[in-house]
Order: sequence, then structure tokens, then C-alpha cells
Amino acid sequence: MLALWQPKTLDFYDFVSLLEKKIPSRRLDHALRAVHKYRNRIRMFRSDRADSVFSRLQELSGADGGLIETELAIQNRPPQVGERISPEREVWALVSSIVFKLNPAFSDLFAKKLIERCLTQQTDLAFSLLHSEGIASLAQNHTGSVNSSLVEIVISSTDDSRSIYALKVARWVPKWAEVGNAALEAMVFAKPPKQTEARWLVNERGNIEETIAFLEESGVTLPTAPEGFPDLRTLTRAVADCMRGKTSAGIEYAIKTNGGKLTPEEFEQLSARIRKTLGDDKPAQ
Repeated sequence: MLALWQPKTLDFYDFVSLLEKKIPSRRLDHALRAVHKYRNRIRMFRSDRADSVFSRLQELSGADGGLIETELAIQNRPPQVGERISPEREVWALVSSIVFKLNPAFSDLFAKKLIERCLTQQTDLAFSLLHSEGIASLAQNHTGSVNSSLVEIVISSTDDSRSIYALKVARWVPKWAEVGNAALEAMVFAKPPKQTEARWLVNERGNIEETIAFLEESGVTLPTAPEGFPDLRTLTRAVADCMRGKTSAGIEYAIKTNGGKLTPEEFEQLSARIRKTLGDDKPAQ
């Protein structure tokens, strides 16, 4: 018996490129219809676990933008730490990343609320590594919805899933100076995966002169003088190798590494900074 024919499988970026050519406008329902129509080009979307997601996607493709945003807000809520992440949620995360990358006409309020939720609500690290790329795409297309002060606070004060989201979103903060020092601190003194994400961010947005200046000010000594490295990527790779296994070298993080708990005082201080940045003076719940 001949095997059933399946269309060529595409990776994430080729799939997005295909859909960009197929969508007639930036309407949200058009984006959803295109994802649904060409779903068989993504291997994960051919599985049984994707059926319920795409049934809901088909229903939403006939809805107005407000209802679609409401559903995407629900499906992109970061699960609580330890909460079981269903296979359907993994499919929704990938679907959402694709939709966010396509840049349909989301409202700025939707983008702002979703980005801030991911920056302020801790989730499992594995989920954040999967989900943060999509949130970064949302930030890329809605830079006016990105609170640069909040991004800086989260990078400098957390060492969990929130820092991963913040470092991805920081790629699209308009002024690098607002987050650059926090990114350099994370690249030098944090532990993976935060350190790795920070290094990629510095490679993308930083420059070798400011990185050398930061290393000198921080007293970091490399086997080779920083001036001897040919480019920024080579320098940051050497920094990562040098700092591997070392402590935070005196840099105070409000949230401890490896899941350590905040003292009540630290929790309230960090919560107060975040509330002030968001313009919300209500006590933390």
C-alpha cells in the first residue's frame, strides 16, 4: 500500500515566510485562517494533540478581533511554577508565536498586558524558553507597549523565567542604554540560562568598547586582554568560559539563583518597584 502523501515539512521561519505570502491583510482572522489552512506543513501540528487547538482556531477565524485577543490572552498565560503543562498548551505556544510573528493588527493594550504578565509572573523555566520567542515577536511589533524600566528591573532583579522573557523583550527596547548595563551584569555574573540569553542580547545590541569598559570597571580578568579579541562575539564567549562555575561576585540579586526564596523584605521591595513602574500602587497580592 502506498503511503499517504504529506506536504513538505517546514521549520518555524520557513512556515512564517510561507504564510506572509498567503495572508491578504493584517486582519487577525486572516492570520488564523492561514495558520489553520497550512497547518500540515508543521510536523507538530499533524499530531492528535493539535486537533483540539485547531478546532478552536477554526472557530476563532470567524470571530472579531476582540474575541481572538481574549482567547490568545488566556492561552498565553504563563502557567504557575509546577503546574502541569499540557501538550495542547505547547501547541498553543507555537501557534501564538507564529501569529505574533505575522504581526496582525493586535491592539496595543493586548500587547502591553501580555508582555507585562510574562515579565511579572514566574513560570517554569522550560516553558519560558519555549514561549519567550513569541512574546519577543509581539514586543518587536509593539515597541510602544514595552516598558523599558520594567524590563531593566526584571533583568537586574530576577534570576528565573521572568529574566528570560525580559532579555528576549530587551532586543526591542528602543534605547539600548536603558537596559545595556543590566544585560552586561547578567552576562558576566548570572548563571545559565540567564547568562546565555544575556550574552546573545549583548552580541546583538552591544558593542565591544562598552563591554571592555564594563569588564574593567567590574574587575573581571580574562586570560587574554579584552583588547586582544577581534570582535564582540569572541569576547563574550571568553567571558562566559571564564565566569563558568563562579559566584555572582558580589552582584546583589533580589531573587536568589536556583529557585531560592525571597525574604519577605526582598519580596516587598521588588514588588514595590514593579508596582511603581507599572503605575499601580495597590499592595501585592
